[in-house]
Amino acid sequence: RTGEARLNIFPDSEANSLVSTAGSTGTETVTLTTLDNCAEKYGWRDIDFLKLDAEGEEQRIISGGERFLEASSPLVMFELRHGRDVNHALVDQFRSLGYAPYRLLPGLHVLSPLEPREQHDDYLLNVFCCKPDRAEKLQQQGLLAIDRAVPLDKSCLERAHWRPCLGGKAYSGTFQSAWRKFPSKGGRAGGGRYARGLGMYCLAHTDSMPAASRVACLERARALVSEACGLDPSPGRAQSHARILWELGHRQQALEVMRNLLQQLVPGSGVDADEPFLPANPRFDGLPVAGKQRAEAWFLSGLVEQLEKLSVYSSFFVRDPVVLKSMIERLDFLRANDFMSVGMERRRCLAGILNALPGIADCPEVLKNAAADHLNAPLWESGAITAA
Repeated sequence: RTGEARLNIFPDSEANSLVSTAGSTGTETVTLTTLDNCAEKYGWRDIDFLKLDAEGEEQRIISGGERFLEASSPLVMFELRHGRDVNHALVDQFRSLGYAPYRLLPGLHVLSPLEPREQHDDYLLNVFCCKPDRAEKLQQQGLLAIDRAVPLDKSCLERAHWRPCLGGKAYSGTFQSAWRKFPSKGGRAGGGRYARGLGMYCLAHTDSMPAASRVACLERARALVSEACGLDPSPGRAQSHARILWELGHRQQALEVMRNLLQQLVPGSGVDADEPFLPANPRFDGLPVAGKQRAEAWFLSGLVEQLEKLSVYSSFFVRDPVVLKSMIERLDFLRANDFMSVGMERRRCLAGILNALPGIADCPEVLKNAAADHLNAPLWESGAITAA
């Protein structure tokens, strides 16, 4: 509706909401409007994208925007969860307007159908929906897979091989001599299955294939690698398994695999890399291993960074002393092994500033230099981001 309402104010402004909940520090009056009114007032036409993030007000926003949503056909991004509750009613409301729901597969940058009432990953926060005409356009661009059950062509399966893909990764040189005989007689149990799984993974990253086929290949890779891990859960296989799970959007399962692996690894025991593998962290695809003596540090650092990136929605909201301590320990481990990215340096420094941690709030010079994954260097250079 149009009019006014009271907005509850919270210490973290992203939590401000119209719904009165415990923890607010006050209120202020705000003006309300509707999508329908905005569309008429501003003459909106051919809107491609709409993002809804209104702390539980999404259903009322849709009710105040039905004319706009019926006349237009945007791709809509919205929060599936409010707190710990999954908002199935919101999905049903979109369906009633002809919008089908999708979730993002982060490894392929492809949208895949969100099945009704399926068991969702606990970390699945934002989902998407659109009408059939928008879905068709996105499918033609290779950005959406309408059909999840695509039969895989026999010739497609025959050409699936891990070597052309993994053999060209920056880290592979250190392990090539060990990988040369894989798979072979006398290897680990399930080696053939694992090899086919890696081959299917590589096929899934063939850009010339339709999105639905790529998704089908990645799903098949997950099944094969999971079976191989059940037969012989080696560290290399576990890393590959965690990577594929994350790429398919199974973030919670990926974290479980990584946590179990880190508990099993014994520092100083070296890296058993007799089989090809995928680093759990995609950034480490492009990081060469400086000789076998550095392989263990590289192997562990990739796991630790990916665990740090996936374990919370945002490190900005980490206030629990135990969780904060674990986060700083992980970041210090990366620093000590010289695998600290600028993004992780920024995370460590912001945690120090927000929580007044001695010494950690003194930020390194690297944050003053612009990079592809660090776009606000001028703010650090100017001194605008400080503990004060």
